[in-house]
Amino acid sequence: SSSSSSSSVIPSSDDSEAVEESADNLEVDLYALDRARAEIDRMHRERQVKEARGAMAKVKEAWESFKALGPYAASWLKMTGPEWRAAISYGWHHVKEEMGHYWMGTKLLWVQVKIASRLMFKTMRGEPLTRRERKQMTRTTADVFRLVPFAVFVIVPFMEFLLPVALKLFPNMLPTTFRNELKHEEELKKKLRAKLEIA
Repeated sequence: SSSSSSSSVIPSSDDSEAVEESADNLEVDLYALDRARAEIDRMHRERQVKEARGAMAKVKEAWESFKALGPYAASWLKMTGPEWRAAISYGWHHVKEEMGHYWMGTKLLWVQVKIASRLMFKTMRGEPLTRRERKQMTRTTADVFRLVPFAVFVIVPFMEFLLPVALKLFPNMLPTTFRNELKHEEELKKKLRAKLEIA
């Protein structure tokens, strides 16, 4: 009985080797975990730096646009009566065009919301959507969410004067139905050229 009790208390060589191997594996796992944490922290810092640089670039661009208004303001002070009348006439014509553009965009958005509501009821009935219907529903939902900040510029008095600045800083703020497709394509081409130059 004494021999059996001693054999149960004293660990064998196989048990000690297994304990050492598990300790080594634990050290390796802890080292890998530390490396993964360091990599995640590095990627998080890089993303923060990239976001900060993007924000600074937007602020600089807005400041340059604001400084560019200086010569225009000086030229306005030197304008004569006929020049003022021509400028006001041109401005009024431009305002009417923009208001017509946004009115058509509002009507088009309303039509798309009605179509998206029908697609939503179709989904709730368990009927599958085609790829085109699913894409249209996603786009319309995104447009409705984009309409919330845009509505602030329309509802609050004199906020519409800041709309060009906001669109310069956040070009994707407008719903797709309010976008000028030609200008949008030109902006996409500029971004593509800039990426190609960087690459």
